[in-house]
Amino acid sequence: MAAFTRPNTLVGSPRIAIIVAKRYVKHAVKRNRIKRTIKESFRHHKHELAGIDIVIRVYKDVNDLDNQNLRQCIDNLLKKLAS
Repeated sequence: MAAFTRPNTLVGSPRIAIIVAKRYVKHAVKRNRIKRTIKESFRHHKHELAGIDIVIRVYKDVNDLDNQNLRQCIDNLLKKLAS
């Protein structure tokens, strides 16, 4: 998973874009699970990420993670971006 950031001009409003390619995660159910988990984690960390746009790109190594490990990986990524 990789994240790219850029400052935005919206005061206190972070935005997120999520890219989960079919080439890396074949099944739509798994792609949607990953997207839902990222969105939920982003919602919890939104107050820490004020003023930036984030693009998260998911690669195939995330495909095999269960929900708890996926959430932990995303939380760690967002905490790193917040600092």
